[in-house]
Amino acid sequence: MDMSVAKAGRVIASPYARRLAGERSIALEALSGSGPAGRIVAADILSYVPQPARSEIAAQNVVPCAVAATICMESLHELLSRLCEAGGTFEVVDLALRAAEFARAEVFAGCANLHEGVALEVGLSKARRQRVFANATGMSLTQLHQNRVEKGAGDEAEEPALLSLRIAEAQKLRMVAMPLLQGRAMRLAIDHGRVNAECTLFFDGVQIEEEDAVAFLMHFTAAIEAPLRLLV
Repeated sequence: MDMSVAKAGRVIASPYARRLAGERSIALEALSGSGPAGRIVAADILSYVPQPARSEIAAQNVVPCAVAATICMESLHELLSRLCEAGGTFEVVDLALRAAEFARAEVFAGCANLHEGVALEVGLSKARRQRVFANATGMSLTQLHQNRVEKGAGDEAEEPALLSLRIAEAQKLRMVAMPLLQGRAMRLAIDHGRVNAECTLFFDGVQIEEEDAVAFLMHFTAAIEAPLRLLV
């Protein structure tokens, strides 16, 4: 056997360095030796500082950003009225949730720009709880409504999701800054009335490109203002 080949895949370290590494649960492969011929010595083990995982790096370096839009709600409320007259029990939140899923699918499905480990689901925030909806674009509006109702008061805040959606009726005051929720790269706040809705999309500039955030809000706006597509 060629001994140079046999040594090529073997980490060279002193016995004492190996013992220290074992005691401290340090993988020798993660180190660069400072001894002769790259040999790992005790000093390399004692000076080693583990690097945080990529997800931890992202959490430590959140860049808060926001983009806002005023959305006309008249067509959506007209559609809801017609659906209710036909026996439906849908609410603004159902169509908003579906519009968010449509925008997500348009902008982020298969997106290579997302930070590794970021999920693509949409979470709905209510009363300090969250529910996560996967593949809502594959459901009918009736199925989505039933799914939302059946999920009830449970909490899925620990489930991975790209976006948290907060929707409320408009008041005299509205939020102009909101923290991102744990494990979420974006947060969409909607304060709606009969005529208009004020929407603000908060996002992490480390994980989400500004162009993608703007595109998401534009697709969401288009879906709300022309809501017939949400019935398909």
